[in-house]
Amino acid sequence: MKTKIKNILTFFLLFVIFLGLKKIVLADESVGDLLKVAGGSANYKTEDRQLYMVVAVIIKTFLSILGIFFMILSIYGGFTWMNAKGEEAKVTKAKDILQQAVIGIVIVLGSYAITYFVIASIAGSVTTGSGF
Repeated sequence: MKTKIKNILTFFLLFVIFLGLKKIVLADESVGDLLKVAGGSANYKTEDRQLYMVVAVIIKTFLSILGIFFMILSIYGGFTWMNAKGEEAKVTKAKDILQQAVIGIVIVLGSYAITYFVIASIAGSVTTGSGF
């Protein structure tokens, strides 16, 4: 039973990673090309994507995948607790899983906030030419 659940979670995680990579590689380039055409026709400056933007997209995708992983871990901890049937060992294990998942989600949200602030600061200094 545990092997089946692990296999399903592994498949789901790999599927989510594949979707995230597909979004980075395919969707962002096609949207960027459309925006360049629209910007060029409106006489806006259409320059290529900066390195900081590529790094920002990769970091945001990675943190999104981690957030999904911790959400799945929270659901698994709740499921384990509900199926504990009063056994103290299983309840303790479920509480530990939920506690670790909450700590993980807090760390991911903090990382996202710091990354957003740093990338926004870099983007602002690059586009306006001023320092931090």
